[in-house]
Amino acid sequence: MPSNTSSHKVAVYTSARDLPQEVWIAFHENPRNANIMLPYAKKARYNPDRYPGSAGSNVWLVCSTSAPGSLTASVDFVLSCTEGSLGSYPLFIFTPIPLSQLSAQFYLPRLRSLVKRLQQSVPPERVFSIFALEPVARDFASLWTKATGISLDKDPEYYAAKFTYCTKTTLQSGQLAPLRDVAYDLRPARESDLHNVAELCSGFAETSVRSFYYHVGVS
Repeated sequence: MPSNTSSHKVAVYTSARDLPQEVWIAFHENPRNANIMLPYAKKARYNPDRYPGSAGSNVWLVCSTSAPGSLTASVDFVLSCTEGSLGSYPLFIFTPIPLSQLSAQFYLPRLRSLVKRLQQSVPPERVFSIFALEPVARDFASLWTKATGISLDKDPEYYAAKFTYCTKTTLQSGQLAPLRDVAYDLRPARESDLHNVAELCSGFAETSVRSFYYHVGVS
């Protein structure tokens, strides 16, 4: 369990190429939790000409903790505020720490530090949506409101996602209950599915609403 007495700091980076090695280690050791942030970070790191971002538009905040007597720091949170082909992305907040080990006493001071550094790095209207673990997203949104005076959207919970999985022992064979006029083809994805998947993703993006208020994204 992370220590509540260790000191923490927040570093600011404007390029994925400058992210320290401990961040990449945390990403790769926690691929499920980093599944949104890591793909973009890798592309921006190895193809900077395609993901340059205008001056100051891409911001990465890394909150790390140094234990007493330790010469190395452990990554607590990584916050990304980046641009992509569809425009400005929401804020994403990654942590390698399991939810069961995240206490408010530990993460609230770190979120306050992230809010302070983010205020110094981007205009307040840039923060329109936050995606993170549920308690982190909710508390970050509350802290951002207190710091900026920008109220939450009247219906702030915009999107919720949950990781789940099955194993050979828990998978139960059987037929899906078919919907009327719907044909099922349950199988692993193929490269030939890319076009249809891209259309679904594009449709989702086009129907997403942006405003100067920000939603709370939970996962």
